[in-house]
Amino acid sequence: MRTDREGISDLKVRLVLAVVTVIGMIVLALTTQGTMRGAASGPTPRVTAITQVTHDGYRKTNLLADDSQLFVTETPAMNRVIAKVTLPGSNRLVMPSPFTSLQALDVSPDHSKLLVSSKSKTSGESEFWTLPVSTGAAVRVADLTGRDGSWSADGKQLVFAKGSVLYMAGGDGSKARALYTAGGSVFAPRFSPDGLRVRFTVSDTELNTTSLWEVGRDGSDAHALLGDWPLKTTACLLFSI
Repeated sequence: MRTDREGISDLKVRLVLAVVTVIGMIVLALTTQGTMRGAASGPTPRVTAITQVTHDGYRKTNLLADDSQLFVTETPAMNRVIAKVTLPGSNRLVMPSPFTSLQALDVSPDHSKLLVSSKSKTSGESEFWTLPVSTGAAVRVADLTGRDGSWSADGKQLVFAKGSVLYMAGGDGSKARALYTAGGSVFAPRFSPDGLRVRFTVSDTELNTTSLWEVGRDGSDAHALLGDWPLKTTACLLFSI
């Protein structure tokens, strides 16, 4: 039978172990944070000011920045349009297009056109097109279809997502090939500045998680950069209201 003294001694041991565990977790968290900060190049980005740009009340997605212009996908009614907002005056102009509904995906490196997607009237799949920023006709990007895409910094390559597959093609959509097959839906692919890697987001709707991934331009070394995060807690630096 245990004595009161033995019980008190056992309680002290448990308390000491609990304190040591908590201290260890704090040290590990601080060490990991310091390592992550050290791995990043340059100062940590921070928000210095917030300015409301538009006041039209339309729902906005796919924000693209190009010098003093913003391209945003808006839904003023049932169909989506692309609005060009010029700063600092916040002048808004809906870009003309032959499509009843479309969304902006990327700005070309030479700032002359947008990569957009619009659903086909026949197949129902989202087709890729280029839309001139100033004047001109929309041009089909080969026969590509998919959810999201972007150009490399030199415009010579195009990466795009379709379902759970990440694809690579020439800047004009030629010679498309599967690059990587993920364990969920792929979206928001972007090239690294040197064009050697592609980062993209993988969404698993069954587990309600989303994670950031990276893969080499040749399809090698695919790995997650961050662990799975609940979709409801995922944050973006660019946002709209």
